[in-house]
Amino acid sequence: MSMKEKWNIPSKKAIKQYYDRFFVPENICRHMQAVADFAFELSSKIKEAGNSVRIDAVVSAALLHDCLRICDIRNFIPEKIKADYNKNELEVWEELRKKYGEIGHEKAMAEILRYDGFEEIGDLIEKHNFFRIDELNSLEEKVLYYSDKRVEFDQVVSLNVRFEEGRKRNFAAEGDDLEKVLATENKVYKLEEDLFKLAGI
Repeated sequence: MSMKEKWNIPSKKAIKQYYDRFFVPENICRHMQAVADFAFELSSKIKEAGNSVRIDAVVSAALLHDCLRICDIRNFIPEKIKADYNKNELEVWEELRKKYGEIGHEKAMAEILRYDGFEEIGDLIEKHNFFRIDELNSLEEKVLYYSDKRVEFDQVVSLNVRFEEGRKRNFAAEGDDLEKVLATENKVYKLEEDLFKLAGI
């Protein structure tokens, strides 16, 4: 990630434009807002404890991290995503799935943000993928990653609850490496411990 002092961070208007451009479903918007709220509280505590962290960057990334979640939802049933979706929305969603389904929503959104000049925010978002925990370097990356793992839909829950639900939803298919999933979960518990120490919790 770039270490330059001034990061290019999307405005509230720009974030709303991404929501509109990709027809981000309301439930995903609520999830991102909840992650942003949690990330703000945690990063604020970490900063108050004397550590350097870009709160504005973390919050911005949280508000954008799942904008393209539609592209790699396993069981894509439009009616479950939005009961009153229209033809235009469906066409956009199907195009996103066709274009980015293979690389995943994290990398896809990162690429778009970098193209638009928001390189640092794109870098943060790319690493919130569950299995990329070993690649987290900056505090901003760690806070975003962890905050996302604490929010189930739009509610803050314990890691235990989040992981139980996540296994059912994302890793229930035959062939999923449950051993790898459990090993990653243990690393997230350690990350939680480390961040809480930094925050003085």
